[in-house]
Amino acid sequence: RLVFETALLMQDKSIQHLAAINGSGLFQGVIASNDLLKIQGYSAVSLVQALQRTQTIQELGARSQKLPSLVKAIADSGAHAKSITRIIATISDTIIEKAINLACSEIGTAPTDYCVVTFSSHGREEPTLLPQLELAILISDQEENQINSDSFFQALTKKLQTYLAEAGYQVTTAAGLPQNWHWHQSISQWQELMSEWIGSPHPKKLQTIDHVFDFRCVYGDNNICSQLRNHILNGARKHQNFVPLLIENTTSFKAPIGLFGNIVTKSSGDHPETFNINNAILPLVNIVRALALQNGIQATNTLERIQELHEHRLINEHDLHEFQTIYNFLMQLRLQHQAERRDLGEIDDFIN
Repeated sequence: RLVFETALLMQDKSIQHLAAINGSGLFQGVIASNDLLKIQGYSAVSLVQALQRTQTIQELGARSQKLPSLVKAIADSGAHAKSITRIIATISDTIIEKAINLACSEIGTAPTDYCVVTFSSHGREEPTLLPQLELAILISDQEENQINSDSFFQALTKKLQTYLAEAGYQVTTAAGLPQNWHWHQSISQWQELMSEWIGSPHPKKLQTIDHVFDFRCVYGDNNICSQLRNHILNGARKHQNFVPLLIENTTSFKAPIGLFGNIVTKSSGDHPETFNINNAILPLVNIVRALALQNGIQATNTLERIQELHEHRLINEHDLHEFQTIYNFLMQLRLQHQAERRDLGEIDDFIN
């Protein structure tokens, strides 16, 4: 675990001391909760706890604005990309949870079980300082009173969009979904859509929806989320032409590399003399996702997927270290760039 995750767990469970062991499981010493207060990562715990104590949407918005400066301080301290993205994900999840709780305090209790899921980079626990969030509400099929269900989830959707906008996020549902697709849909409707995409895949369509397969539950009943994930993995195993098309889309991507190995930048447009660092990361993310779906791997985080692919002997030791090195370097570069751009008031992925 990261230091901030350990400190947060100790606070939540009222644990004052932890036994420290080495990689062989041998006892090394005792860590006191006060020791963790002295470490930089604890500032993330403080922000999480402040967000959890929030009572109004105005407080939520004000406290959420501290995230970019906190991330910049952690990035400047030399933290690894994985640590930074995990911190951003944990804090973002806390903001989403608090926004939902504030909304439900006004509109009442849900008429059925549901879960709120996040997609794309947030779904992989790899968010950056870009404030985009792709969310959806998955509803249990057990609901009998459809009218009350629709009324509640329409109200929840509206308030969630408003409250998260107050917290600085640009909130949409997942890109690539059908135009008539609502934010809130039943699990059976989601399964039907996934069956259509997987059973009759179209290469051009897959280019716009592949990120939808990266999702996780951030609030509510995780069993509903797991139902959808298992449905997708079973479908990918059944329809053997699905994953090859995902891989084909990835391999058709042209990297911004010139004839002599130099990086090719844009010569015109909105960001001349730059290249989009996210476009350099996506091919690796996409190929790892495809291999994970092909082999029934439940993880959504790219580094965790890479590790599990190696543990299942699907990639060798060389590929393991190669994938990890490439991903960590590019993500570190991306986060450092965004932290620098944040001081200029405009966060983007365009590096010159």
